[in-house]
Amino acid sequence: MMAAVIANLEARTGKPLAEWMAIVAAKGPATPAARKQWLKQTYGLGQNTAMAILSSLDGSAAAYADAAGLVEAQYAGPKAGLRSLYETLAALARDLGADVTLKPCRTYVTIARRSQFAVIQATTRTRLDLGLSLRGIDCDLAPARNLGGGEAITHRIPIADAAGITPAVREWLRRAYELNVKSDG
Repeated sequence: MMAAVIANLEARTGKPLAEWMAIVAAKGPATPAARKQWLKQTYGLGQNTAMAILSSLDGSAAAYADAAGLVEAQYAGPKAGLRSLYETLAALARDLGADVTLKPCRTYVTIARRSQFAVIQATTRTRLDLGLSLRGIDCDLAPARNLGGGEAITHRIPIADAAGITPAVREWLRRAYELNVKSDG
């Protein structure tokens, strides 16, 4: 994902990555969080664009280059038994539409359309959480706390085994996909 954002950066913003990095280094606030907010507010950049610039500036972008390796690391050791649940949820997400992308991070996998609408996270050794972006939807799902994906992810569904991937889970994933119409700017 980062590579795609960076590749399209100049076309989308009128400035290449090197220029953005120089702007942040010369004018930006000191902390990463403040820099992210500053880029979003001052220049109208979206979350992913700001993060791509900042991770390139601090060198952390290289850690996200190996998507398959990130997923392997998430399901290594004690969490290896959860891999088949991850694969099932990932396949369900991909089946929602050709515009769905899976974007592995260090501790979770983002599921996005135009923007993030779900995450899959191996939260414990015995449970995955499917986090969903259902802002404004009245439902009895658990709130998403300490789940990857930031503020966009509002609810979570804990899944401990294959029986936990119910028709209701599939429907909630589909609903989050359909609600996702926001574009990252």
